[in-house]
Amino acid sequence: MKHICFYYYHINIIGGVEIAILNLIKLLSKEYKITIAYTKQDSSLDMLLRLNKYADIVNVKYQKIACDTAVFCSIYCETPKNIKANKYVRWLHGNLKEIGYNLTKEDFINDYVTVGKECQKQLKEVTEVESNLIYNELDPEIHKKAKETINIIKKPLTLVTVSRISIEKGFERMLKLARLLKEKKIDYIWYIIGCSYDKAYEAKIKDTSPKEFIYLGKLDNPFPYMKESDFLVQLSSYESQGLSVVESLVLGTPVIVTKWKAVNEVVTDKVNGYILDMDFNDIPELQKLVFRYEYKSNYERWKEIL
Repeated sequence: MKHICFYYYHINIIGGVEIAILNLIKLLSKEYKITIAYTKQDSSLDMLLRLNKYADIVNVKYQKIACDTAVFCSIYCETPKNIKANKYVRWLHGNLKEIGYNLTKEDFINDYVTVGKECQKQLKEVTEVESNLIYNELDPEIHKKAKETINIIKKPLTLVTVSRISIEKGFERMLKLARLLKEKKIDYIWYIIGCSYDKAYEAKIKDTSPKEFIYLGKLDNPFPYMKESDFLVQLSSYESQGLSVVESLVLGTPVIVTKWKAVNEVVTDKVNGYILDMDFNDIPELQKLVFRYEYKSNYERWKEIL
């Protein structure tokens, strides 16, 4: 059985990279031996335990690993000396130009994987490197988990955001949208699922939020809230894919998003959601949208690379 090692230096309780890794190894673990490697000692025990259901967990600051393929799950150039592999892959989850990171081509990397067309385009522009476009896997149990019973208060407009609480995720824009909803006298409730690395910023956002914002913290299963809401809202400055947006659409819930560069890979304005300008000063009349969104797993593409 082939041995695959996924390395991410800091395993956090929140973050799309960790969820992307978790969703992928749920599938891979049926056919491969999987190891999750990390280095930061303050990594989240909760997330490590979730990953440990499908993989061995190793801190490569203290232990060496030999494997068939090593996948570095970051744009940053961490290359631990304690990981030896026959093949190396770098998995990019960010758009290089937008985050301002000047990645250089690495001769030892055999394959690059990008999670969106814009991500792929910016990698090529910055490094002249060709990459494999593979959209992130969804939780294979997403529809089953979405049926879980929850205590949810519904209003004429019920919104949900599933996101890390940070500046680039557009929380100031969310407060602006809340003010516009109030001006239009729209009765709403807005569930916020997620937390922050920066506790001071999280406290600031919560202190300035209206009473309609309900903060639920980090949930292992946000899908019932996505399923039961009228819209998922993601007003980010940039996204390489927007995993929660894809999850929401797969569950049949339309989205309200900002016009980040990769947004048209996922959202069609007024078909499966509403796309707002970054500096929006008004909102469209929010109609019920009836659509079908087809998602295709990229698992076989991963197997070809690994």
